[in-house]
Amino acid sequence: DGFKVLYSLYRMFVPRRCVQGPYKDEPWVCGLADFSFRTMATPVFFTEAEVDSVQLQLHAGLTCDPQNSTYTAEAKYCVEWGRNMTEHLQKVVDVARQSPTKAGLFSPACRMHTTFSKAGPFIDGLTYAQAFDAFLSQTGDGSKAVVHRDNCCSGHTIQYQSTCPEPHRVLRGDVYIDT
Repeated sequence: DGFKVLYSLYRMFVPRRCVQGPYKDEPWVCGLADFSFRTMATPVFFTEAEVDSVQLQLHAGLTCDPQNSTYTAEAKYCVEWGRNMTEHLQKVVDVARQSPTKAGLFSPACRMHTTFSKAGPFIDGLTYAQAFDAFLSQTGDGSKAVVHRDNCCSGHTIQYQSTCPEPHRVLRGDVYIDT
């Protein structure tokens, strides 16, 4: 198992409650948020694109770019990727709705990796930073979950939202420029 090797090779730090709890016999899985999240006591705010361009490229060699000539062959996989991401992020949504101060989420229907900025993308009129600020600024009662997410993949094709930066663009100051 590749992740087991990485756990040993890098002497991976994993959450103690995860390793001492449900995954004590396979501690390497605690390096993945999908396993460790429910064991964490510390509040967590997730910022994750529904279609992460870097993960797709590294794991499957795909771009999921509707403008590319290869997209027709990639489309089914890309839609399933987005559905899978949405399904796994539902764990965060469930915890946030039950205990709003424990978890929050910002997940745009974008094909991007780390280009979250004040220039976008926006969900419900907010950037990731504004959503994160709302999560951090909650009052002690945590009466409202901070969950902002799109749904890229409920149909047969991916529906990227309009405020997503293009993966070939970089942020310079307050604006995106082509590279």
